Amino acid sequence: MTSARPAVADTTAQSKKAAGARLLAALVIAFILLLWPAKPPTLGWWPLWWNWMHVPLFGWLAWEATRFLRACGWQGWRTAFALFVGAATLAISAEYLQHSFGRQADWEDVARSMAGAIGTFALLEATSSAGSKKVCLCLLSLLCFAGSANALLQRAVLMHAKSSAFPLLEDFKSASSLPLWSLEHDGVPQSLSRKQENGRWRLDMPIAKAGFSSLHYDAQARDWSPYRTLVLHYRLEGMPTLHLGVRLDGGVGGKERSNLETHLQSGTHAATISLPRGQGERSSVLSRIRTLTLFSSGGAEGMLAIEELRLE
Repeated sequence: MTSARPAVADTTAQSKKAAGARLLAALVIAFILLLWPAKPPTLGWWPLWWNWMHVPLFGWLAWEATRFLRACGWQGWRTAFALFVGAATLAISAEYLQHSFGRQADWEDVARSMAGAIGTFALLEATSSAGSKKVCLCLLSLLCFAGSANALLQRAVLMHAKSSAFPLLEDFKSASSLPLWSLEHDGVPQSLSRKQENGRWRLDMPIAKAGFSSLHYDAQARDWSPYRTLVLHYRLEGMPTLHLGVRLDGGVGGKERSNLETHLQSGTHAATISLPRGQGERSSVLSRIRTLTLFSSGGAEGMLAIEELRLE
């Protein structure tokens, strides 16, 4: 009997060491992914998946941390408290580090990270529980995972709405479509401003006197080839004319580009922009338009208010 005790102790020590090694590896991989230097894109599905990645990542960390703490003899609420504090510390620290490296901190990522950690821990606890406790833990886990996927669900609803409205691209009547747009000045993201005037909604694009202003629209890789023109309903304020560049990025491979242009007049008007026709890359880009970019290099200060975009 006495000879069995050292063997049990050795097995426990080996289990603890193996669990600790897995947890350390998970932490290293998590830090690499959280502090990845590449700037994530701002349009399309990718930024949503990038943000939601915090859920499975912290779920994996919670899984390995729980196994390690259990190997150390920790159980129940003691494990839950340690896991909560550890996950919160890691998530908040990652956002502060991203901010110090020049990336914008997103505190919603902290909420998603905590949802992944808490949801996974609740699911693990539910496997060793019974009765009402098991049901409550399963409901908590489901709530965490479903809540963290809210942005993805909203995106799916928006994609369906845009598909039904096509070839109307945008009329800004619903604020839910704003995630499809991004505004930049000299490559620096700016806040979007949606307003209502005379019964019509508009999205404002400030035109700076110096620098490069650009407004980007996620076109959801739709086929524009059956259409001949892009019609822009707008209001130009503070400047007599504006030379507006229009860039289309798309094609089957997603790497084709076509540059167009139009001249806008002060006041409320509709501009008709001919889409590229004929053979070659200028026309094949229309097969799957991924991004529409409106841009201006300035020269004068004013405001371009976009009221509607449609294909005809």
